Amino acid sequence: VFDPDQLLGDKLELGITCALLPKSHPGVELGNRHDPMGVRFYNGTTRGQDVFIPMDFIIGGQKNIGRGWQMLVSCLGAGRGISLPAMGTATAQSALKSTAEYAFVREQFGLPIGRFEGIQEKLAEIAGKTFLCESMRVLTTEGLGEGLKPSVVTAIAKYHMTEIGRQVMNAAMDVQAGKAIQRGPQNTLAAGYSALPIAITVEGANILTRNLMIFGQGAMRCHPHLKEMVDLIYSEEKSADAQFNKVLRKTVGFSVKNAFRSLFSSYLPFVRGAQSSLPEVRGYEKRLNALSAKLAPMADLSLAVLGGDLKKAELLSARLGDIMSYLYGAMAAIRFYEQRIEDRQQAKPYFDYAMQWSLQQAEQALVNFVRNFPNTPTRGLMRLLTATYSGSVSTISDDLIRELSMAALQDNSVKAQLTHLVQPVAGDGNDINEQAFKAKHKVLPLLGKVQKALRKEPVVPFLSFENALNKLQERGVVTAEEARDLHDYNEKRKLAVRVDEFTFDLELISAEAPSQETKDAA
Repeated sequence: VFDPDQLLGDKLELGITCALLPKSHPGVELGNRHDPMGVRFYNGTTRGQDVFIPMDFIIGGQKNIGRGWQMLVSCLGAGRGISLPAMGTATAQSALKSTAEYAFVREQFGLPIGRFEGIQEKLAEIAGKTFLCESMRVLTTEGLGEGLKPSVVTAIAKYHMTEIGRQVMNAAMDVQAGKAIQRGPQNTLAAGYSALPIAITVEGANILTRNLMIFGQGAMRCHPHLKEMVDLIYSEEKSADAQFNKVLRKTVGFSVKNAFRSLFSSYLPFVRGAQSSLPEVRGYEKRLNALSAKLAPMADLSLAVLGGDLKKAELLSARLGDIMSYLYGAMAAIRFYEQRIEDRQQAKPYFDYAMQWSLQQAEQALVNFVRNFPNTPTRGLMRLLTATYSGSVSTISDDLIRELSMAALQDNSVKAQLTHLVQPVAGDGNDINEQAFKAKHKVLPLLGKVQKALRKEPVVPFLSFENALNKLQERGVVTAEEARDLHDYNEKRKLAVRVDEFTFDLELISAEAPSQETKDAA
């Protein structure tokens, strides 16, 4: 808003202002549309020429002129913690469900592809990160449901949950491979894969969110004295100087306390506290507390040495934000595991992966931050306080990868809890995959019986599974009822592993329709 005639006061520029206008208001132009990635995302242009905006159209009236930026940021602070993190979580859950089911049903060399270690690495990543994403979704939305507007937490949720969704989707595309790239009604990944850049971009682009917002806002809001110090600097009260000196002394004392806390937790592991009653949680909680103790003096020293230049040093401030974010994720995973999981024994591999990955990422961010800090004496002090003399960080073990990937292939309550946002529709790809997945679990003992019989006395020639099954039924290896269940599974399996097929004119060919080659052969 500009006031060149100074009708509202002595200021010429009054600032960004929000107003609500009817779409039929004279001069307003609506109706044109964008095409974001071919996704049904309602997006278009709003223009206006010579539009008269009465004072009553301003949100909150005249007193709110110039408060538009604060109003926009306030709405963003809550909104970005709901829609896009939910989309990231739903993307991860959809990828976990379809990929685990496909890896269980799809076989190569007589084994489900989920038994091959290359696939297991990707499947474990999908499962563990989906657990982490769901944990963060639950904690963040619970806070918003209580009426809180935690802008730093919602920035963390928006950035990391959409990024995790992207990582999980990419891993799922790798596993499903040829099936994943053929678009059609049976494809469960393509639409989500196309929509991911939208989630990365809107409500605060992820590059901006990570580099400027998470630690930029977090440093001010999480520090017990920093905001008060800044307010006192600009205060015109007579007592401001005395109050500033008092707060400064508190800040120095707080920083010294942080330094000693970091020193003790780095070199004396037995002083690291843990409150959980679960033994599998206590070790992670101690690592989390140690990292938290190390983060505080890193932030204090950075602000003291770099001051306002820290905001320009985005590579450094982003790493501090990463540490804070992964600690939040780890805390959310602990809370979810303790309060929401019904069968902890089944969920433990998911929890272990989520915790180890989060803490590993936080530790790596800390190492990289210290290694790249520009002031040499301060860098040496940081290494002393945090014991980051080595660049090596522990990684997730192969044993955990194998354990979690096998757990993801099971049909149990934990798997259902981590895929509850996916609702199959009769006849769609998720429904087809789920039916084949459940059918195979039902006949798993029978499949073992068939494989054992075929190894003992092979069916020659082995024309098809159906042919071999009929021969085994003739031999009395399987009963008619068992053969019926096995045939039912085999039909569902064939449907689940096929991809959509189209005519030259791009008309969908149903799974039951014979191909042209079959017609010609007939």
